[in-house]
Amino acid sequence: MRLVRAVPLPETLVKAGAAAEQPSCPAAVSGDRRLPLSAGWYSSRLAWLERRSFLCASDNAVYVVQVEGNRQVARGDSEPFAPAPPQPYLLPTETVTARWTRLDQPRLRSEIQCLACAPCHLTTESSLWLLSAVDAHGTAVVSRLHRDVADSGQRCWNVRSGYTVPPVDPVDAVASGAACALLVDDARSSAPLLAVMRHLPNAVSLYDGELPLRTWHTVEHPTSVAFWPGDIGLHDTGATGHMNSHAPLLFLTEGAYLTVLDLRASAAAMRRKPLASVPAATGGRSGCLYGCAVNEDAVAVAAGAERTVLAVDYRTWRVRGRWPTCLRQDATTVLLPRRAPDAAAKTWRGCCFVSGIDNEMAFGRWDAIAPTPRGGDTTITAPHVMLSGSRPLSSQRLFGFRADERWLGACLMGDTHWAGVSESGAVYLLELE
Repeated sequence: MRLVRAVPLPETLVKAGAAAEQPSCPAAVSGDRRLPLSAGWYSSRLAWLERRSFLCASDNAVYVVQVEGNRQVARGDSEPFAPAPPQPYLLPTETVTARWTRLDQPRLRSEIQCLACAPCHLTTESSLWLLSAVDAHGTAVVSRLHRDVADSGQRCWNVRSGYTVPPVDPVDAVASGAACALLVDDARSSAPLLAVMRHLPNAVSLYDGELPLRTWHTVEHPTSVAFWPGDIGLHDTGATGHMNSHAPLLFLTEGAYLTVLDLRASAAAMRRKPLASVPAATGGRSGCLYGCAVNEDAVAVAAGAERTVLAVDYRTWRVRGRWPTCLRQDATTVLLPRRAPDAAAKTWRGCCFVSGIDNEMAFGRWDAIAPTPRGGDTTITAPHVMLSGSRPLSSQRLFGFRADERWLGACLMGDTHWAGVSESGAVYLLELE
């Protein structure tokens, strides 16, 4: 079965087989992964480092994943026992491999729930990253990664130093889902802002380096957390705007609500907006939100159990657009392409990546008035139609596929590309050109 191309653009979709090799770095540990990898429910266990290098968590260990090989489109297969025209499955290719290397860092006592990674800009060494990993008990480990080049030319990442951030309240240290967000700017290269969300205790904690700043208790169970990038001001009047990275905003999803926390206020300054079906309108059934993302265009998007991506202008709290029935199952991760300096990146404004609790991924438009991609309207060039739920492909869905196993995590690769890893250890790269 041919790969469905819903956009007449030269995207390159690569799936790398998970081949564990003996590393040549002395500080790295051999990849002793146990398959299938442990997939989470709310949070993504994949983070991007550089180029085709990623960080992936399984159990209580963190691995560096390096994708190697030439670009090529993975071969497709049919979905068996499908009640409707099948969606394409993507199977591994033999010429593209992924090398897994376990980081030699302090291990957490329980399973890692979330990963976040950010580069340090104000350092004499340009190859320095900060990594935060949070386990099920809400304990976070922040490590400093340095990239070395071995004699064979292979790139190796070593953990130079780090620290552990326990929960502020010991009562919150219960085995529950957790997520984290990491913010590193020019003024915080040594002491980043770290936000840790704990699901069952209804708590969100903010840390400045190792110092706990404050803790908020939410009304409902939080499921995701994200920092506002802070590259432009809230009242941007120029082409570049004024820098406001020292006063970020914190976004989180709790139940059917999208909540924003203003970190500039001394007290708990927050605002909540219902985006999914609230219990009062559905007879006690609530459509929970599982993922959120923010970009520099004053847009926050969220998706969850209702399989609908909703976009909000967080300056006015006005709903700017929606993408209904984006997946067959619950949507757990939603990602927004970042603003890039080239003019070609404007084509993808108003678009987002969304992945579900199963093995489905889709790329489409949440903005009804978003610019049409190059090449004209969306067309189908394969004999089988991609599905959004039980309905045929709509004009809002531009591309989509199913992996071989359930998603372990998904992240942005650079500004506009997407990467995902499945339980089988297979890495998928979607490059939009």
